Amino acid sequence: MGGSAFSNQGVLTPRMSPEAYHRLKTKYHDILKGLYGYVVTPPEAPGKTSYGDLDYLVAEPILSKKSKLTTMEDVKVAFGAEYMTAIAGATTSFAVPLELEENSGELEEGEEREDGKTYAQIDVHVCPSPENMWWVSFKHAYGDLWSILGIMARTKGLVADEKCLNLRIREIEDHNRELAKVELTKSVNETLEFFGLDVGKYEKRFGSVKEVYEFLTESRFFEERSFTKKKFANASDRSKIGKRDMLKGWFDFLGVDVILVGKVLEGGQKEAENDDVTDGGKDGEGVQEDRAESPEEGITREQVLEEALERFGKREGYEKKVNSWRRNLRVEMVARGVAKKLIDGGHNGPRSARAKSSKLRKQINEGEMDEIFDMTEEQVQMFIQDRVNEIIESNANNTVSNTYTGSEVAAVSGSG
Repeated sequence: MGGSAFSNQGVLTPRMSPEAYHRLKTKYHDILKGLYGYVVTPPEAPGKTSYGDLDYLVAEPILSKKSKLTTMEDVKVAFGAEYMTAIAGATTSFAVPLELEENSGELEEGEEREDGKTYAQIDVHVCPSPENMWWVSFKHAYGDLWSILGIMARTKGLVADEKCLNLRIREIEDHNRELAKVELTKSVNETLEFFGLDVGKYEKRFGSVKEVYEFLTESRFFEERSFTKKKFANASDRSKIGKRDMLKGWFDFLGVDVILVGKVLEGGQKEAENDDVTDGGKDGEGVQEDRAESPEEGITREQVLEEALERFGKREGYEKKVNSWRRNLRVEMVARGVAKKLIDGGHNGPRSARAKSSKLRKQINEGEMDEIFDMTEEQVQMFIQDRVNEIIESNANNTVSNTYTGSEVAAVSGSG
């Protein structure tokens, strides 16, 4: 979760052997149980030969005898940590000194032990609720399980963040990906079931990476073509494939040449390299991603949308968001259209035109011109021109009035 949090501080955190990792995992889990009501470690990728850090998710800090909730300082003291640093948001990393025999002893190339002292990095992520703790654990379970499921999901208009599973509204997502989200569920079990996966198998845990891959192929959203067609991949996918053995292994499992993933399209054209990257947490969740996706086969995105709205009871919220989006688009079309015609026709300067269009926008939002929402595109253009004509006429009347008033003043001054 925290990456190499202390690499810039000269604090050495060598990778740990499986034996040391599991021993320490139990030790610090028990310590955290005395400070939080809920503690869990996301299931590790099977078959790992070494571990870089220990990850814990916690929820519901326990009230101490002094009537104070657990703080990160309390955790630092309980761990006996010598260093502590906040990495991102709710995640804090601790460096706990180790005896040399408690780690693998395999320092990275270029590292040196100046005083023989090494540390274990322990990352603690505080979740707002136990439900969220289980969800975040799922998002980070078994190495890259969600990275792979996420690629399947994306072609069906689904996306998961650190809070829940969402669907994305197609007509909004190219303009505003965050606004396009409609929350479906925060439940791990409901998500697995929606993907057509066996909850029991997930909870039983996997004995090998191959078992994880086989489990993933059981999803009703798995379509091998989604991974063999190069265009499925976005910049974040390509970056992960180059860095994460489990994700690379998935493509090996499918017999896909990862060197070509996302790089070459079917016509031999090189794909544009200006994709946005994804997400922000451990695997880059949170940063915007591009919309690379393969042709749909099997169940379509539209079918998934309809099923999701019914299954999770989200149709009302979905329709409300779509209608609000369309209303806003129509208001902006009218307001900007009026401003543009005023400026292009030389009737008003940019500042004055924007002020007049803002006034019009306010009037529409206050319900004075609701008829525009039932108009065709052609009727809207006529409406815009009518408003422009009204403003031009008003400008002319104001000019005449000001001229007339000025003449009167001159006449009065002359008679004096």
